[in-house]
Amino acid sequence: MTIKIKCRKCEAKFRVKDAAAGRRVKCRECGVPIKVPVPTTDEEELLNFDAAAYGDDPTTVAGPDTMPPRRRKKKTTGSESSAGSGRKWNLENPLLWFVVPVASAALVFLAMMIHFPTGWFAFKAILAVCILVSFITFWMIVFHAFGESVLSGLLCLFLPFYILYWVATEWHATKKMFLASIFAQLTVGMLFFSIFVYGTIIEATSNVTKIQEGEVQAEADAAP
Repeated sequence: MTIKIKCRKCEAKFRVKDAAAGRRVKCRECGVPIKVPVPTTDEEELLNFDAAAYGDDPTTVAGPDTMPPRRRKKKTTGSESSAGSGRKWNLENPLLWFVVPVASAALVFLAMMIHFPTGWFAFKAILAVCILVSFITFWMIVFHAFGESVLSGLLCLFLPFYILYWVATEWHATKKMFLASIFAQLTVGMLFFSIFVYGTIIEATSNVTKIQEGEVQAEADAAP
């Protein structure tokens, strides 16, 4: 027999063995400790039902030893406050999805305008990081699918777009990996957009220079 539990933080659902009843286990997805409930017997369920029917408190009927301990308010420490401020860098923050890709593209564009080799190196470095993130997150999702079943892993690996279906059905477990992959791909798109803008500006500047040189040459040829 197993006990079904649910994480309060990431809402992931999974089962543990009966031997873990009353103990604390870590969530398989986010690592938050979860207290495994102790399964109630038929007599306890009947006692709780009778107490609820007569308006009594089941904890007082069952005895003082069964009363849950009072929860003390947890003081906020400096580390917890810093962790709370770190939520700004959470992939679920919409502002992060706009700031980082645009800032990366602007950095590459300005570097190319100032010194092309430096800008080109920055472009290749950021592009390599984004490709690496996409590669790692893809295989993490595939390995998670293999952990559930070999068939699911093979379908994610070889069947196009099945991995999107798998992510949708296992969203709580694969959310961070999927968002990281999409975030990296969005950054790559903005990088190539900056390259396109840079090339357009350089080509327009070159055309203007050629036109000006042609006008100067025409005036020189027309001079007596």
